[in-house]
Amino acid sequence: MAQLMSTGWAEGDDASGRRPRPCSMGPITSATSNGKPNSLASKVAHTMNRIEGMKRRDARLRRNDDGEHFDARFKVVLLGDSGVGKTSLIRSAMGEDFNPSMISTIGIDFVNRTYQVENYNLQLQIWDTAGQERYRSLATSSFRDAKAFIIVYDITYLASFTRIREAWLPLTDSNSNEPVPVFFVGNKSDLVRIRQVPVADVEKLAHQQYAHGVFETSARTGNNVNALFQAVAESMLSTWGVPKLCDNLASMDEKRIQLHEVPADDHGRKKRRKKG
Repeated sequence: MAQLMSTGWAEGDDASGRRPRPCSMGPITSATSNGKPNSLASKVAHTMNRIEGMKRRDARLRRNDDGEHFDARFKVVLLGDSGVGKTSLIRSAMGEDFNPSMISTIGIDFVNRTYQVENYNLQLQIWDTAGQERYRSLATSSFRDAKAFIIVYDITYLASFTRIREAWLPLTDSNSNEPVPVFFVGNKSDLVRIRQVPVADVEKLAHQQYAHGVFETSARTGNNVNALFQAVAESMLSTWGVPKLCDNLASMDEKRIQLHEVPADDHGRKKRRKKG
């Protein structure tokens, strides 16, 4: 079974602890020294070799510790009061058994889980945060670069829902200059007989806050847990697309390389291009 992993590497590092280097093709030179290409054919061959090299490195970086390939990784942060079942939801998503004696999270943990959306393997890096007030500053430190927030409440405890507006939504608003998808999740649906949170109130708040989705789940039975994270993955694709580790790889292929020899005149001299 996959276990929760502590944050042992800095933001921007990959799982192996290596920080990916920025990718830059740089200018294509026409110099004739230092082993650099000087003909059109050699320029094309040299450029394509560099592209293939970057693609291979890109593929290596897009594998997790188990060698599983993914096309993009998105950071998803779970928020909510202590005791609502955030950690249990993550354990359920990872296929682990429910533990009724689970203690409250102290600090920050995360797991990686890959979901298939259309033709893409999208890895969700799911962060579990502490719900207690005294750990709030530590929890907010994990918000950087978050691409989605899942705010969890307990359907049997009205105060945990009330605090969505009072405590948790303001934190998501202050995270980024651009809107980040938010999902509302009412956990413990297996205890619906003692429900305190009306469904209508949840739907009203979700409409007011433009939430991307509303779910009721049970970490105990696993009900709706996979559907929740699958929906989050689908939202990541529709909201953010599939970013490249090397942005220029998307446009650099054989059809897009614009390398042209300067035409020669009748005497074999290179014609000068007129400025203007």
